[in-house]
Amino acid sequence: MAVTVRALGISPEVHRCLREAADAALEGDWRITLLQSHIDGQWNLQLEGDRTRYRVVISSLSRLTVAGLRIVFANIAAAEP
Repeated sequence: MAVTVRALGISPEVHRCLREAADAALEGDWRITLLQSHIDGQWNLQLEGDRTRYRVVISSLSRLTVAGLRIVFANIAAAEP
């Protein structure tokens, strides 16, 4: 069981924080994709598990924002059957 992170156009530090947040909160197989919109500059995070898919729109991406995703990931993990 693994968490796969695919993130383009972010710094190695932010990528590391995203990976740490996901690894700390999620169990099982998850795919995380983080891409920046070329239209409005917002970040789109897609989180896919075996049975569910979640989307989160992030207006500004920073290390602090990514660290806050740990709470989002924990809430999602708690809601999984």
